[in-house]
Amino acid sequence: SLYEAAEIDGANGWQKFRLEPCCQGLTSAEGSFESVYGVIRTAWEKKDGRTVYRVDVPAGTQAEVILPGRRDIIGSGAHEFQW
Repeated sequence: SLYEAAEIDGANGWQKFRLEPCCQGLTSAEGSFESVYGVIRTAWEKKDGRTVYRVDVPAGTQAEVILPGRRDIIGSGAHEFQW
């Protein structure tokens, strides 16, 4: 799959969720999911030897983002990661 998204055990209605992009074999992808708290959006693009990953986390929620060599917990809002 292009993305792996999962609700974290014990979370209520996707209040806490995990995102892990699968970036092999493609140059870009995007996806969204309508949770009870709002839309979760993710997109990534490989450009100039780097990968840019953008995440929109709905208000009142928290995401665990798993990327090569790092794991972050982020709150609501727009976020960008590069590697």
